[in-house]
Amino acid sequence: MTMGSAFGGHKDPVFKTPEPEVTLARIAELSAASDDLPVRRQHVVSRVLLKRFAEPLQGTPKVRAFDLQFGKSKLRSYSSVGYVENFIAFRSAEAERLWARTENLLTDALNAVDRQTLFSEPELVEVIKQAVVMHYLRAEATKLIHQSVWSRVRAQTHAELLADPARLRQFATRRFGTDWEQTRSLTDVADELLAPMTTLQHSDALFQASIENRFDRAQEWVAHQSLEICTSDGPEFVLGDAPAAAYNARRLWPRPALLDASAVVLPLGRTVLASLGPKNQRGSVDRATVNEVNEAQIRQATRRVFAHPKSSVDGFVWSARERRGDPRPRIVSPVKNAAGQVLPASLARAAHSDSLAERCHVER
Repeated sequence: MTMGSAFGGHKDPVFKTPEPEVTLARIAELSAASDDLPVRRQHVVSRVLLKRFAEPLQGTPKVRAFDLQFGKSKLRSYSSVGYVENFIAFRSAEAERLWARTENLLTDALNAVDRQTLFSEPELVEVIKQAVVMHYLRAEATKLIHQSVWSRVRAQTHAELLADPARLRQFATRRFGTDWEQTRSLTDVADELLAPMTTLQHSDALFQASIENRFDRAQEWVAHQSLEICTSDGPEFVLGDAPAAAYNARRLWPRPALLDASAVVLPLGRTVLASLGPKNQRGSVDRATVNEVNEAQIRQATRRVFAHPKSSVDGFVWSARERRGDPRPRIVSPVKNAAGQVLPASLARAAHSDSLAERCHVER
């Protein structure tokens, strides 16, 4: 298999910034809609996936949750992990409805994977592919990119405004009157000009509209990709809190764009993996490949990795935690975010292996 070549010859369909008119029109629609109760705990890992890594213990299905920040693990209910508080703070119920279009069909698709009938049910193949790109987008890394781009664009625009003081003074005179300089500096005026968009950014309205647009385009793109279902005969997969891992031979972190990746994978269970590829097929993977996928899960996780309580992955998780180095930057709360704040730069990590697809042995 040559998964990477299946993605060549296209511009990245996911992280291209939507046209401002499209974004603002969608924000207007969302603002006019009825205001549902906000959803504070928003799962970035589908509970139906987490449950496949769980074991009933004392009447509650639980997973082993590894905290990569503090180096501890504990058993947790599968439904109480894998979420980010206020991941999308603006019209969060609308975002939940967006994800539900895929998640409501995911159980049927996973059952077809277990029955080994998935490829005879094309509509369920599409569900799995959509789940891959949904989990790729619905990750803190996506919001970090959004916040970083916003900070750069705002700082650049602010600097361009101050570089034309004559025009800025004309605006200030029209807006505030001839005596505006008694109470405002040119910097204040530039801030006033950018205030409407800054407000949309701080409320998460820009992020909400952006991620919706990107998910729509990602679904269009992934419809033209194929799916590989790979199984492991023994070694088990782990599931990170950014479970759709994308990587290549040069880079594990920051994760590459979809079209720059030689592997885009999503664990579907303890021994089952979905991978985007050049054609629909089932196959098997060896221990080295399971280790590669698990390494990517741990390197690209924000804070936690999950595993079945009886799996023997503790040693691997903690050693991979050491290899991953510094804690990952976290998203900035819409409430605490300051205008023009620049997020910490992520350190690039070197990948340790070649393409996954080259080692997925196809079942004939």
